[in-house]
Amino acid sequence: MLNTLLTASEKQTCKALFRCLLFAFRRFILASSIVDYDLIVLGGGSGGLSCSKAARDCGARVALVDAVAPSPHGTTWGIGGTCANVGCIPKKLIHHAGIVGKEVRLSIEGETLVNVVNDRVKANSWIYRVQLNEKGVKLYTAFASFIDNTTVKTVSADKKRTETLLRAPYIVIATGLRPRYPAIPGAEHGITTDDLFWSKKSPEKTLVVGANYVALESAGMLADLGHPVDLLIRSRPLKNISTYVRCYVNTRCTTGITTDDLFWSKKSPEKTLVVGANYVALESAGMLADLGHPVDLLIRSRPLKKFDQDCVKFVMEALKQHGVNIIYGKEVGKVEQDGDKKKVTFTEVSNRESVSGDVYDTILWAMGRDPQHSSLNLSAAGVRADPSTNRIVVGKDDRTSAINIFAIGDVALGRPELTPTAIRSGYLLAQRLFNGGKELMDYTHVPTTLFTPLELGTVGHTEEEASELFGAGNVEVYHSHFAPFEYVIPQDQDTALCYAKHLNLSQKCRFLKANLKTLLLHIGIVWGY
Repeated sequence: MLNTLLTASEKQTCKALFRCLLFAFRRFILASSIVDYDLIVLGGGSGGLSCSKAARDCGARVALVDAVAPSPHGTTWGIGGTCANVGCIPKKLIHHAGIVGKEVRLSIEGETLVNVVNDRVKANSWIYRVQLNEKGVKLYTAFASFIDNTTVKTVSADKKRTETLLRAPYIVIATGLRPRYPAIPGAEHGITTDDLFWSKKSPEKTLVVGANYVALESAGMLADLGHPVDLLIRSRPLKNISTYVRCYVNTRCTTGITTDDLFWSKKSPEKTLVVGANYVALESAGMLADLGHPVDLLIRSRPLKKFDQDCVKFVMEALKQHGVNIIYGKEVGKVEQDGDKKKVTFTEVSNRESVSGDVYDTILWAMGRDPQHSSLNLSAAGVRADPSTNRIVVGKDDRTSAINIFAIGDVALGRPELTPTAIRSGYLLAQRLFNGGKELMDYTHVPTTLFTPLELGTVGHTEEEASELFGAGNVEVYHSHFAPFEYVIPQDQDTALCYAKHLNLSQKCRFLKANLKTLLLHIGIVWGY
C-alpha cells in the first residue's frame, strides 16, 4: 500500500536510505567484533616472521597476516615468504645437487629431486607455524587491506572468505615481491622462478630471458642439471659486477612461468628459455643446465648491473661452459602455443625488427619482481609508494608516510632483497617499538652471494663505484687466481680456476669460487659487515 502512495523520486530516496542503514548496521556488527593487538604484521616472510616473534618476546600482543595468491599457473605455498618457498632454500638445494652431480658424475632424476626439495620447504613452513604458536603470535591465513591507519580488514584464504577486523597502534608491512611478467603477446605461456622450483615436470630445453643475477643463477643451475639452456641478454649482464669476472663465466658455462612455479612443478621443464639478466635468471639457467636440461638465456642488455663487472665476465663464461646458450641483444617479441611447445619470436634491440626464434618446452620469466601491496589499500592508511618503483617509501627507522606504520624487507624502497637484512631489520624494529631499542639497521656494504655454477660473492664497493667515489687514481686493485681444493679429486681442469679481486679501500673484496658462501660469511663477520 505504501509503495503505491510514493512517487518515483521518493522510492529512490527510500532505497538510498535503506542502503545507508544496511551499510551502517554492517559496520556496527564488524566494529563490535574487532580484535585489538599491539602490533599487526602484514606478510609472513623473513622480515615479518622476525619482527612478529621479536615483538612477542617483548610482551606485545601480535597478529601476523599472511596468504599467498596463486601464480598464473596455480602455484601457491605456505608461510615463510620468497626465500623459504621459491627463493634461497629450494634454489640452494637444487644448486648443490647440480654441483654434486657434476663433481661425482652422478645422474639426478628430476622428479625425485623436486620431491625432496618440496618436502624440505613444506617442513620449514610447518616449523614456522609451530614457532609462532609456541610464542603466542596469532596467525591469520588471510589477505589484508587497510580501513584506516590503525585498522585492517582480513579475508580468510579458504573458501569461507571470513572477514575479520584487526586494530593496532603499530602496523608493519612486510609483504615482499612477486615475479614480473612482460607485456607481450603470449607471456602467459612462460613461467617465473615462483613456478620453477615446484614443478614436477622436467624443463627440458629452456630459454632464460634476463641479465640479472636471478637469470644467471637459474641458467647455471639448469645447465648443471643437464638441461639445454639458452640465455637471452639484451646488452651486457650484471652491470654492477666486475667486467673481468663476467667474462670468465661466459667461457664456463603468461605462456611462461616464473620461479614461483618453477620450484613447485612436478613436470620436467625440458628445453627452457630463461628471460632476464638478474641473479634469479642466471641462477635458474645454471641450475637447469646442471640438471641436464637444454637452456637458452635471453639477455636484453647487460647482466648483473650492480655487481663488479670483472667478476661478471667470469660468471658468464662459466655459464657457457656449463652448457647455457646465451643470446645477447634480443628480447621476446611474441610467444605462441604450438601443441605442448612454445614458439618464440625475438625482436632485435638495435632496430626493433622481428627475427625468428626457437621452440621451447618452458619459458622462464626472470625479469625482476614487483611489490605485493596492490590489495592493501595503502591510500586509506596514508602510506605512500614511490611512483617509479611502486615500493613503499620509508625513512632510516623504517617508518612510512603514516607515522605508526612501518615497512621492512623487499617491499620497502632502497632495501636490499636479502633475507638476512630483512630478518635483522624486523628484529631491530620490534626492539625499538616495544623494548626501548635505539639501533637502526645498517644497510651499507652488505655481503651477498650469487649461486651460479661459478659462485660469486662480494662485500663493499665495486671497482666502478670506488673509482667514481674516490677517483680511479686512488683505487688499488689486486687480482688473484687459484685452484680450489674441491677439484682435486674430480680433476676437472676446465672448472679449476677461481678468482679473487681486492680493493685497498676498507678491505673491499669479491671472490669467484665453488662453495663460496661459507668463506664469504666468515669474511663478513671478521670485517664487521
